[in-house]
Amino acid sequence: MTALSHTTGYAIVALSYVGCSEKPWVQAREIAERTGIPRPYLSKILHALGRAGLIHTKRGNGGGVALARPAGRMTLLDVARAVEPMAERPRCVLGMTTCSDDKPCPMHDFWREIRKQIQQQLAVTTLAQAAQYQSSMGFKTASIEELIRELPPGKFYRSKPTNRFMRKFGTRKQTRQGV
Repeated sequence: MTALSHTTGYAIVALSYVGCSEKPWVQAREIAERTGIPRPYLSKILHALGRAGLIHTKRGNGGGVALARPAGRMTLLDVARAVEPMAERPRCVLGMTTCSDDKPCPMHDFWREIRKQIQQQLAVTTLAQAAQYQSSMGFKTASIEELIRELPPGKFYRSKPTNRFMRKFGTRKQTRQGV
C-alpha cells in the first residue's frame, strides 16, 4: 500500500537523472536505458511533465529533455501533481468507495492526517534532494517483472504480463521474448 503511484516514482527518477546530467539536453532513450523505465511509459510521463511546465523538450539532433527550472526550485509535490492528479489518489486507505467525511470508515481520520503529512513533506522536499539520493543509488527502478510480482494474485492478474500490457509498456525485445 503506497500513497503515490509507480508513475510518480518513475517521474521523480527520470527528472532526477535529467537534473544530474551535465548535458543541456538529455534524450529520452538515454533516460530509459539508465533508469530502467520502459520507453513507452517514459514517453507518457515526459509528456505529462511537459504539459505541467516542469520540463522543456526539443526535437531533432541535439534535442531531448531539460528541466524548466533548477531542481532546487522544484518540489516532489510539483512532480506528483504533474503525473498523478491529486483527486485520483486513494481517498480511503481501506479502499471503501462509501468512505467520506459524512460516513467515515474506521481508518478515515488517521488516513486523512497521514495524507496531509505526506503532501506537506512532498511540498518541502526538492527534486535536488531526490536527485542526490537517486544519484547515489544509480538511478535504477524496479523492472516490469518485479512490479508484476508485487501484484496480488487473483483473477485480474496473470503470472506473466499480457501482450496488450507489453505492447503498451514493454520494450520490443521483451515483447518478442514474451516476457
